[in-house]
Amino acid sequence: MFHIESTSVVFRDEGAYCGPISMLEKLDGGDLLVVFRHADWEGPERQTHAHPSTRTSLVRSRDGGQTWEAPLTPDPDGGNGTSIAALGETVIINNFHWTLVPPERRAELADRAVVREIGSIGMVSALDGVYVTRSHDAGYTWETPRPLRLPGWEDATTAGRVIGLADGSWLMPMNGSMGRAADKFPWVARSTDAGESWVFHGECGQPRADLSFSENRLLTLPDGGILSMVRTQEGNYWSARSADGGVRWSPLAPTPIPCLGSSPADLLLLTDGRVLCTYGNRRREPLGVRACVSEDGGRTWLFDAEIVLRDDAHSRDMGYPSSRQLVDGSILTVYYWHEADLIRHLVGTRWRLD
Repeated sequence: MFHIESTSVVFRDEGAYCGPISMLEKLDGGDLLVVFRHADWEGPERQTHAHPSTRTSLVRSRDGGQTWEAPLTPDPDGGNGTSIAALGETVIINNFHWTLVPPERRAELADRAVVREIGSIGMVSALDGVYVTRSHDAGYTWETPRPLRLPGWEDATTAGRVIGLADGSWLMPMNGSMGRAADKFPWVARSTDAGESWVFHGECGQPRADLSFSENRLLTLPDGGILSMVRTQEGNYWSARSADGGVRWSPLAPTPIPCLGSSPADLLLLTDGRVLCTYGNRRREPLGVRACVSEDGGRTWLFDAEIVLRDDAHSRDMGYPSSRQLVDGSILTVYYWHEADLIRHLVGTRWRLD
């Protein structure tokens, strides 16, 4: 059982598109940070994930999500797949960038991965890789974003928070393929120097001809194991487990939670040891934001008791929720949303598991 305590706007910019991805983090001192893709709003006919104005913005709450400060811009040049994690004294943001040029300059992108024409804005886009930026003062100031250049992984993307392991290393959930192969799969990159450098570490699952895996998310479990959950275009969310720090993984297997191309699965370890999975429901009526609980570290899920946080979405263009448990035991879930005016903005629902 659960009950909802409140729902309120986190951030709204009348001239901007906030989404599709946003992520919430809670600092040791109690502050809440939300990072999100922030781009100029030019109407419903011109919305695109590769808009040239895309940047990563951040808002802060010092009072448990009751009020939010004006945004900062940790990464002014990109912000797709934007994620945030607090790891010791460091806060890290990871995302991936697009390079955009007019059609007459398409030849400049010949050596890039995932080259696409975007007719709605009259540009040609290509992946510019994964970037990271770090803060050492609780998110007030940020380093200049740095690219992760991993040879052979030019088509890599990321869409999930970095996790820390007991040995002090960090893992970043990644998606892509070796050598620009057609089949994509989830994998992890590892850093042993607090995010200064990264290397390929292990595959969370092999590609399949009948499924497309993307938007890998990771969670460290109490027993030291790691849970990975990935989005699929058809069918349910799939998951895998690692018991050796992310080098070797169990075969990816479907969960009972329907995905159907909806937003990625946000994973949270609750204080009572249960795992919470929060996700956007973009295909099953009524559309909205839902959640599911596991009592055994993600091996099984109580889908028969699926939690419906929102069931009043106006369209599929919403979701990407991110949850954190607050000091009073309640849960704050932040997601992007729109009303009839179509302005995509960030909303937070505070709720409690009974």
